[in-house]
Amino acid sequence: MKSAQQVRRREALRQEMALLEADEGDRQEMLEVAEFMEMLRAEG
Repeated sequence: MKSAQQVRRREALRQEMALLEADEGDRQEMLEVAEFMEMLRAEG
């Protein structure tokens, strides 16, 4: 049962990521957040 839940969760996340990547504004925002997180990690 736990495995089935994990599969469904992964599929839901995959679908959400596909939607975000399809939207240029969301995609740009994700890239900016990732860049900011990398900068914080480098400082830490």
